[in-house]
Amino acid sequence: MTADSTRRNAVLAGLLVSLMMLVPACTSWRPAGTSTAAPPDYLPPGYKRSYVVFGKRYYVMNNGDGYHATGTASWYGPNFNGRPTASGEIYDMHQLTAAHKSLPLHTVVEVTNLENQRSVTVRINDRGPFIGDRLIDMSYGAAMALDMIGPGTVPVQVTAVDRPADDVAVTPATLPGASPAPAVPAASSFIQVGAFADPANARELAGQLELSGFDSVIIQEMLLNERPLQRVMIGPLSVSADHQLLLDKLAAMGLATARLVSH
Repeated sequence: MTADSTRRNAVLAGLLVSLMMLVPACTSWRPAGTSTAAPPDYLPPGYKRSYVVFGKRYYVMNNGDGYHATGTASWYGPNFNGRPTASGEIYDMHQLTAAHKSLPLHTVVEVTNLENQRSVTVRINDRGPFIGDRLIDMSYGAAMALDMIGPGTVPVQVTAVDRPADDVAVTPATLPGASPAPAVPAASSFIQVGAFADPANARELAGQLELSGFDSVIIQEMLLNERPLQRVMIGPLSVSADHQLLLDKLAAMGLATARLVSH
């Protein structure tokens, strides 16, 4: 081997050593088949990070710790009783539960009616409300505790509390000093104001009704010839409600096709 060859081999060997020393500083070794992406967040069964309703995506909070908000509460009852909730439970309108758009399911919150200072502790087991800027949808039993059945919607304060969810899975009748909730008739009256194939049109009408002072505006999905239809309704109406007066008011707004229906 010549002197030039020896020098050339020494230079190449030096470069190789230098490159091997640089590799750990630029990359990290991991077993074959593993991903470089961050591991996914742990999600309890039935929990969704986000969901879509009427074409709008809603995002669920990581937890309810420290949650505190004020807004408008509504309530839902007989027309949803016995149906599955977002948590998979069957909705029992007499239980102390509520629907919220972004709090994790099974979060426990205290809801205070700011008009009369009545409070009730409820467990979030459903999603909603999806009308206007409403904050929370109370079960019939919780609405009774807040004395908001008549008005339909009330301003409330909602605060997350550190309390086991099982502690609020009771009916108002079992609470100390509470009287049994009056029975809701199997057939309740509603006014159907309109029905739309396009959910956006249903939301627009519901918003107009709320701005016009109507309480308890709901959007109910039904199937007509196997196609979804969004019905905009007012109710359930109390026995003492002047149905004709409401229909006349709707007619004056150009909604003369509104009609009384029962569920």
